[in-house]
Amino acid sequence: MISKAIDVKPLNNYEIEIKFDNGEIKIFDVKPYFKFSIFNDLKEKT
Repeated sequence: MISKAIDVKPLNNYEIEIKFDNGEIKIFDVKPYFKFSIFNDLKEKT
């Protein structure tokens, strides 16, 4: 069965915390995706 994300929180250093409906909490590091130009806007801090 595929779990669904029920909450997402931004963390420091371009990471996000994802909470799933089965109680699991995972940290996702976005930094490796900056090598793709489509994600360049995410690097801009406002």
